[in-house]
Formats: sequence, C-alpha cells, structure tokens
Amino acid sequence: MTAPNNVIPVDFASENIKAYAVENVQDFLIENRSIIVNMGNEPIYFDEDPQRGLLPRKSTILKNKKIESASLIMVIELQSRVNLGNVILRKEWDSAEHLFGEALQGVPLWKSPQIDIGEITLNPFAELDQEGHEGKQQNSEVTFRIKVNIWFATEKANCVIHNAHDFIEFHTQIAGIGRMQKFVTNEIETLYEDVILGEGQSHDIFCIALDDGSTFKYPWHQYYSDTDCIWMATELHPVS
Repeated sequence: MTAPNNVIPVDFASENIKAYAVENVQDFLIENRSIIVNMGNEPIYFDEDPQRGLLPRKSTILKNKKIESASLIMVIELQSRVNLGNVILRKEWDSAEHLFGEALQGVPLWKSPQIDIGEITLNPFAELDQEGHEGKQQNSEVTFRIKVNIWFATEKANCVIHNAHDFIEFHTQIAGIGRMQKFVTNEIETLYEDVILGEGQSHDIFCIALDDGSTFKYPWHQYYSDTDCIWMATELHPVS
C-alpha cells in the first residue's frame, strides 16, 4: 500500500519549472500557484464550496487550496518566466530535428527528458467516449504506463502534422498560448479545427481505441505555438 501523499520527483531539467507527481493524495496542500493535472480515474476534489471536482485527464490552476483525495496528480509550478527558453541550452534537452530527423528539420522545437510517473488501469473505450459503439469490447481493461515530458517551441511554430501514435496522449499548457490543430490530410491548408490552449488548460483526447483497446487511431494533427510556449505531453502507453 502506497503511503499517503507519496511524492514522485519529476526532473524536466528546467531551473524555472518545479514539477512532481503525488500518489495516494490525502489532504494535500497546494500552497504556491501551480498547475494540477488529474492523472487518476476519478474526479478530484478540493476545499471549495460548492464542490465540482476536476475530471480525469483535466487540469486547473490552484493556489492555497487543499486537495482532499486523488489517486495520482501532477503538480507543475512555473517559478519564473525570466529566460524561460534557456531549456534549449541544457544538455538534458534535445531538438526535435535531432530526435526525429528530416521531418522536423528547421522546426524550433525542443523536448525535455521523459519521466515515468506510474501506472493506471482503465477501459479505453469508456475513457474515449466510445461505449455503445458496435463491435467494441466495452469491458476491456488495459493497463498503461504514464509518461510525461515538456516541450518548448518558439512563437508561430508549426510542430509538424502527424497521425501515428502507439499511445493515448493529451497536452497541458504551462506557459504561453498555443493550440492543437486537426487536419483532413497532412497538408496545412486542410486545417478544420483549432483547440486553443491557455496556461493550465488540457485539451480533450483526439484518438479512438481500436481492436482490444491497445491500439489507437488519430486524426492528422499538430501543436502550433501562438507565442513562445512550454507545454506538457502526457502519454499513456499500453503495457503488453
């Protein structure tokens, strides 16, 4: 049994950003202004009146509030905006061009170290609002490893249209204003939806689950930065 308020250090190698996960949350005080992401399967509640709850895979910004209970949360505190982009100078970070090759050549995008923060078991068809779809295994329970990293992009960066992931992903805005975009094809002219992300916001998951719930289909999509941006990617990787 995990001890109450067990803190899992998360080192994104940024002197401006303090981050950690907390599991088995019980009356946990968020003192400084922080982005909170609910990584568990149930809504989380804090000391407000009336209580509404923060849904799974959603986020908010809290200060001087106590979270009453949660299975797993991420806490991200932006401690300073001065020289926020200095992460690109850190040896722990790498450019997308170096990581992914020619497809990202010239894209001003950098990735932090990726951290594994735990495990979750859920029904992906229910998670992705696919219950009742004919042919789906509605009772499928799949275990996922939860991995997080942050990205930095300069202003007005197209962070490459793509549609292939072997995991469930969503993004949480940490600094700046960005957007997730959907396309009919992998051409920028076929944009059909903009999902604007302000600080502390997470978007709805884009994919659907296939087969036994451990493979996924995405629309063509990309991240676009209106300003210099830092955001967190959360990836749920099926455990084989």
